Amino acid sequence: MKQKATSWVPGQAVGAQRDYIASEQRLVDALRQEILEDVIRATTSYLLEYVKNGLQVVDSWLNTLVIGNNSLYAQLLRGQKQLQANREDDKKIKVREIIDDKTYETGLYQQYTQNGAVIAEIMKDMTWSVTVSEAGASRHFNLQLTCQLDNEKPSFIKERRQDNQSLFLRRTTQSFTELKNSESCLKYLKKKYQSKEADLGKLLADRSGLMLNFEKGVNAVPANYLRIHHGEQADDSTFLADALRAATNETGATGKFVAVVQSADRYKCTLVYTVDMVPLDNISSYKESEGDYKAFHAGQKGGRRQILHLFPAEVNAVGFEERLGELGENPRLF
Repeated sequence: MKQKATSWVPGQAVGAQRDYIASEQRLVDALRQEILEDVIRATTSYLLEYVKNGLQVVDSWLNTLVIGNNSLYAQLLRGQKQLQANREDDKKIKVREIIDDKTYETGLYQQYTQNGAVIAEIMKDMTWSVTVSEAGASRHFNLQLTCQLDNEKPSFIKERRQDNQSLFLRRTTQSFTELKNSESCLKYLKKKYQSKEADLGKLLADRSGLMLNFEKGVNAVPANYLRIHHGEQADDSTFLADALRAATNETGATGKFVAVVQSADRYKCTLVYTVDMVPLDNISSYKESEGDYKAFHAGQKGGRRQILHLFPAEVNAVGFEERLGELGENPRLF
């Protein structure tokens, strides 16, 4: 090309120069394209690292809140299952009647969450904030979740899962404060047993009972005390009196040994059922054990009767019984 550029032939030099300039331009274009591709490659790599960092942050929060075995959702689900398991265990106790009415509970939930409106308010109080930090040539994506609680706005912390649960429950339980202060066991019983107080009384009697068998017909004194939070509505006393009257028809308690007693526990109803003045000789277990007890006293069982007693007064009484012979009296039980 250089030879052509210096040639004496007319027009040949000009043509060669034009070819040279075109070749240089192609080289410049190629270099420009290469530089552009390098910039795009570097920018893409930078953005890719930035996106990867963002995905890691999002995945970390997903594990913290929803997906992980120890996530907030998993903790709450385990807690719910444990509560249900505790309820099932309580049902196995014969003297208890556990309120496990899903329709009633769902109705309360819908009432106090205003059919989901409260849930929307709770979600509004959960605020996500995004910040970007720089370290040298790298930029890092940061995500933070905060919760509005009265005049404070604490943050959820990925590493403190138990604290996250406590923070979440602090916010959600605010919506049920009114429920805790207004609902009660009596409120449920009145709803279910209104005009069916006799059924409630029979249920109370059936779920109660004595832990001691004795012969019927003795002059024992039964007593029934219905312990329940009441008095917030005018008809509470009438409803409870009717239910207790039905219970006493089953237990035989009468007069001053029957009463409704106030309770500070809004969520429990207890029928205290006792029988006093039962002669020892009429108690089945006493009669069945008397022979073995006296045999133990006589040394036939290899021990002293003091170890069969719990109360100090009974232990001391055994010592006096054993010394009756010193007074010339026959052995007898105090």
